[in-house]
Order: sequence, then C-alpha cells, then structure tokens
Amino acid sequence: MDKHNAGRANIAFSDAVDLFFRIYGRVDFYWHIYVGVYLALIGFIVSQQPKVVHLASDLKALVICAYLVFVVFNVVAIIFGTRLLHGATSELQEQISTTNFKSDVFPALVKRMSYSRFPWFTVPTHLLCDGVMIFCIWTYL
Repeated sequence: MDKHNAGRANIAFSDAVDLFFRIYGRVDFYWHIYVGVYLALIGFIVSQQPKVVHLASDLKALVICAYLVFVVFNVVAIIFGTRLLHGATSELQEQISTTNFKSDVFPALVKRMSYSRFPWFTVPTHLLCDGVMIFCIWTYL
C-alpha cells in the first residue's frame, strides 16, 4: 500500500459508477426542484397581471423570507452534492485511467457530467435569478 492510498478503502469499479450516477441524479434533482419552483412562481406572478391579488408589504416580506429559506437549503444541497460529485468523479477517473476502454465515450461522459467545467456556476446563477424573483415578488404581487 503506497502513502497516497493509506487509509483509503478500495471501491469496485461498478460501485464507483453507481455512486457517481446516484450523486449526479441527486444534484440534478435539486436543480430541477429549484427550476420548477422558480418557474411556478414566475407563472403565478405573470398570471396575476393585472393584479388580482395585492399583497400587503408584510405578507410580501413573508413570501420573500419563505422563498429565501427555500433558496438557502437548495443552494447548500447543490454545493454539497457537487462537492460529493467531484470526489466521486475523481475516484471514477482514477479507476478509468487503469481500465482499458475501447472508446473514450464513457470517460468523456463522466468528465462532462461532473459539473467540473462550471464549479462557480451555482452561486452566481442563484444570486441573479433570486434577485429577479425577489424584485418580481415585491413589485408585482
């Protein structure tokens, strides 16, 4: 056992692939939940024009706070999931490097699905979209 692998458990290739796709599915799920809630709120706001419902300022603040709680939990889940995905990707790529594949399709797919090209993507995307959402809630409801 070399010093780089000291204390590390060996994981079978099939288990590494399974782990990678499970984590990827979870991160993808959190993004879908966020997009679904975001589009539902935008749809509700747009459908209320002209204003059928006019919320008082304190109720708007409550809606915004509830939305921000959702956003914080969603961002944290995506960030932690992405970190786990990077770890699983590293493990899988290490095993891919020692496995003889007839094609480069699978290794390329793993790299593309790892979100490694856009590690900075989550927070700025959320900040931009959430700023727009808060503005829309405050202005149009």
